[in-house]
Amino acid sequence: MELKTVKREIRIVGVDDAPLATQRPKRIDVFGVVYRGGYWFDGLMRTDVEVDGVDATERIAQMILISRHFKQLRVTMLHGLTFAGMNMVNLKTLYDMTELPTIVVTDRKPRIADFEEAIEKLENSEFRKTALNVAGEITQIRTKPNAKPIYVQFKGLKLDQLKEVMNVSCTRSRLPEPIRVAHLVASTGEIPKRLNSSRCKSQ
Repeated sequence: MELKTVKREIRIVGVDDAPLATQRPKRIDVFGVVYRGGYWFDGLMRTDVEVDGVDATERIAQMILISRHFKQLRVTMLHGLTFAGMNMVNLKTLYDMTELPTIVVTDRKPRIADFEEAIEKLENSEFRKTALNVAGEITQIRTKPNAKPIYVQFKGLKLDQLKEVMNVSCTRSRLPEPIRVAHLVASTGEIPKRLNSSRCKSQ
């Protein structure tokens, strides 16, 4: 789906995973938080992925595709390229499956050498190497004056469009609001009280 214009209330889903427990369960919850721009919370999605598995791309895509919000969504944001340990998302495949422009957002620059070292110790290393390679170049973006930059990788949109999306979604911090709130929800398993709970119907 081509992103023609970036409106103030553009529908974005921000995706993040719950922390890995000390006992390392087999599966980890993943949450999708739907926002209109950086201002209004619209809903919540949920799925799970295998720890250190290879199903994150498909599971996240299916979570988005079956959601009642899907037809209104225009952008997917991921809080990092890996979920549940080293379950890596293939950015191109996710974009192809959902046809939504997709942005990976991190608050620190990823250390590619560390990823490569970790991949060598796991099964399905070729799958992970491909996911790492197709994610593309890491781009530094400064979303707030005098704040640290964030780092992005993206598919399905141009750099100027990416900057427009960041401008409308980074309202409370240097991180886009869909990502910031997805992280809060994933960390606690609860929706922050300030959000309108009447819109919290999970799909």
